[in-house]
Amino acid sequence: MDSSPQKNVLLCTLGSTLSKTWLIAVEALYFVNHYHQKLDEVHLLTTCNPEAEECFQNIEQCLKIHFPGLIYTFTQVDECADICSQEDYFLFQEVLYRWFLKHIQRATVYVCIASGRKTMSAALLKGASLFGAKYVFDVLAEEPFPSSMEEVKEALKTNKIKFVSLGNEKGWTQLKKLSFEEFPLNEIERKPRLYLATVADRKLQEKINEVQDYSLRIHYNWGRLSELPFPVLARWTPKELDWLNEPLDPKRDKEWIEKLPKVELHCHLGGFATHGELLAQVRSSAEAPSSLPHLLEPPLPEGWPRPAKPIGLETYMELGRATGTDLLKDPGCLKEQCRLLYQALQKDRVVYAEIRTSPNNYTNISKGRSAWTVLCEIRDHFQQCMNENQGADTYCHVNLIIIVTRKDKGDLSDISRHLSLAVTAAQHFPPKESYCGVVGVDLAGLESPKTRASYFAEDFVPVHRCGLAVTAHAGEIDDVEGIWQAIFRLHARRIGHALHLLKSQDLLNTVIDRHIGIEMCPLANYQIHGFKPMENNKNTYPLKEYLNRGVYVTVNTDNIGISKGSLTDNLLFLAELCPGIRRLDILKLLNHACQIAFLPHQLRTELIHKIQKNLLTPTNLALFNEPS
Repeated sequence: MDSSPQKNVLLCTLGSTLSKTWLIAVEALYFVNHYHQKLDEVHLLTTCNPEAEECFQNIEQCLKIHFPGLIYTFTQVDECADICSQEDYFLFQEVLYRWFLKHIQRATVYVCIASGRKTMSAALLKGASLFGAKYVFDVLAEEPFPSSMEEVKEALKTNKIKFVSLGNEKGWTQLKKLSFEEFPLNEIERKPRLYLATVADRKLQEKINEVQDYSLRIHYNWGRLSELPFPVLARWTPKELDWLNEPLDPKRDKEWIEKLPKVELHCHLGGFATHGELLAQVRSSAEAPSSLPHLLEPPLPEGWPRPAKPIGLETYMELGRATGTDLLKDPGCLKEQCRLLYQALQKDRVVYAEIRTSPNNYTNISKGRSAWTVLCEIRDHFQQCMNENQGADTYCHVNLIIIVTRKDKGDLSDISRHLSLAVTAAQHFPPKESYCGVVGVDLAGLESPKTRASYFAEDFVPVHRCGLAVTAHAGEIDDVEGIWQAIFRLHARRIGHALHLLKSQDLLNTVIDRHIGIEMCPLANYQIHGFKPMENNKNTYPLKEYLNRGVYVTVNTDNIGISKGSLTDNLLFLAELCPGIRRLDILKLLNHACQIAFLPHQLRTELIHKIQKNLLTPTNLALFNEPS
């Protein structure tokens, strides 16, 4: 940090008739010295004209006699004899701004606008308003104007020279970091303290315009800030914000959605590589190929992923049986499943994902593979992927949610095992930066009146004691009572699907007031239940209504392999599922995902910052140039 003492500096411009105006600088010097602070430096700027050298000699002689020890410079704008055109003004202004930057570092600045054409005074005053000045003033003199130092002294005594205060200028805070080193002058020292200066471009003026436009946009959008899902949108132009308020177009907006940084909160590890080449890659990675089950790849329904009619949850889950429990018991297959899923998240520009997994389902006790061993392997696989991509544009932070699978009848020990596993894992793998942690528990499996949350409330007490977050599949198959119990009996912070929430206004109000997150999966919901625009289906997908009511709703994939849909695909599909949904609504969904992610406050803040940093405007993508 520069520790040099603060200095008092006077900045003046001089008009083209230098022989008549140079004494104004002396009058200004007298005023500051007698009524404010003793000056350490004075710097004069003028155009390039024949009188300059003689004028400089007069000023120099006067300063040496009457202001000994004062540091001074005299700068002329090269190739600008007078300001007679717009181009002359632009050149003078650019030089003046850079000259201003040069002399205000660690300085208390006084500015006199008395001399020179109105355009020169205006440029100097504008410089003061941009960069700041302790005091700005004008000098008024009665005719006949003083033509010598003696006449100046006499005029001062008789009050024929007056000084008019224009106050101080605070300057633009946004310009405080600009420096002369960044925007230098091309200067030639013709004589000691006599400079000829010019510039090759108008980059400083362009930078100032950029900062001013940016600041004015924020001021203009300040009243709309509460409507904007990310504060950074206040920097967008009115045209760009109008674009955000237009309906989502699945064709025109495909690139924008693809490049959008995304957050995935509801994605099942086992539902990823279920068909085709990805499934073949997983199988070919087996450590014990001969032990793999000979499962046929289930045929996909006609028209998939847009079936002509809903197929129901049971049929939907059967589509994932080829990547089932037996396949992922093999350590090689499990590792490849994790690796390929991470690559898919990267390709989809997902910056944060919470992946759901059931480690107890992949155990093989005879081979020493306990649920803890499996969980550690899954965590290590994702951690390795994160480590290998640290610093990459496509880096994705992955955390894990442990699935607790409920059943209608029979042995419920799996629930206890998975809950115990989650409690232990939360202690060993807490959420941290660049670290794959265990952040929550998901109550999944058969959803019916016989498997509602109240039946498992006691089992979840240790989870709550440890501060682990809970999400629950509710309101997908069961009615609104299933959602109510998940919230009030299981204390779920998020609900998976919640398709029937609109059937209870009181419960809807609770969800809104408590900021309980709703994890919706458009393609999976459409495939399982059917919604308009499916033929002969009158059900309206509730996501848009949730948004309008203030619900913290999000969009997710559920099972990427089964549904044959990335997060990009699910977001674009909303244009058909929710006619009229806006681009701004897409960003609201993204903001909701950040707000309800199972993350500590600091990591959530960093996630939001990362997303804001990577939000592309339609101008960035040249979308305004495309035909409608």
